[in-house]
Amino acid sequence: MQQASRSARLYYVRDAVAYAELPPNLVSQKAPDAPTWLQEVLQKWPALEVNGVSDRVNALMAIQSTEEMLAVRSAAKATVKAIVAGLRAIRPSVSQRNVEAAIESACWTAGAHGSSFRPWAMAGENAVFPRPFFSNLRYDHLNRIMRSGDLVRLDVGCEWDHYQGDLGRTVPVSGVYDDSQRETWNIFVAAYHAGVSALHEGARVDQVFDAWQSYLGTAHQQGRCWRRTQLIPGQTERMCLSGKCIRPTCLRLFPSDHCGQEPRLTSSRSLTSTVRDFSLRTCLSSPRTGLSC
Repeated sequence: MQQASRSARLYYVRDAVAYAELPPNLVSQKAPDAPTWLQEVLQKWPALEVNGVSDRVNALMAIQSTEEMLAVRSAAKATVKAIVAGLRAIRPSVSQRNVEAAIESACWTAGAHGSSFRPWAMAGENAVFPRPFFSNLRYDHLNRIMRSGDLVRLDVGCEWDHYQGDLGRTVPVSGVYDDSQRETWNIFVAAYHAGVSALHEGARVDQVFDAWQSYLGTAHQQGRCWRRTQLIPGQTERMCLSGKCIRPTCLRLFPSDHCGQEPRLTSSRSLTSTVRDFSLRTCLSSPRTGLSC
């Protein structure tokens, strides 16, 4: 290995959703976004040459074969059945984990290889990002009993031949949105459609984001109960609807881009007709109403 360290080259793909596992002094500046196993290797053999190939590997998945498209569609159909099962399981006095169990069962019943990830059925304050991510680190997964008046963030996916579905919905436990929840949600949906309308060949990803955020600004200019507040310097500006703050937290456009904590982490890359499918995911969080994309 000592001899190989002078000429060997290692390639890696960064994990876009991994949590930081090492303190800064143990992270190689040569490849700060490399996975933990590679950080350990570089600590011992710093002369190794490493190359990130995330974009090249992800590009291989941008165009699916006919067989792959069958798996993609099967994963999507199973995911729809699973989220419907989750919706039907939501009611007052039922726990989040009971809903998650119904979702997992529905994936297997639909013929999928289980769920793509541990399903979310996050109610009330648990539904507001970034809190749902904390559930992955907790033994109890932030389990709680759902109450009338809560909103539930469902995030569900079924796996089929290594292709994974991912579908999210925000629903009221009572079955009915109150006035504030309904107003916020309708503006969110309209802004999403504004982003969809900007999806066409040659458009840049940041232009899609601009179309989405522009609608939110238009709602403010039209006096639709919007006002702006400035938070601690460096934090994202929030918009408030009927006095209830919501924050545009991110926009994801797959397969070419990933989402960070700030809304401007979008790409100048142009869309192309060679990519068959895009997943446009916009996100808003409302701590007071419990609404989260």
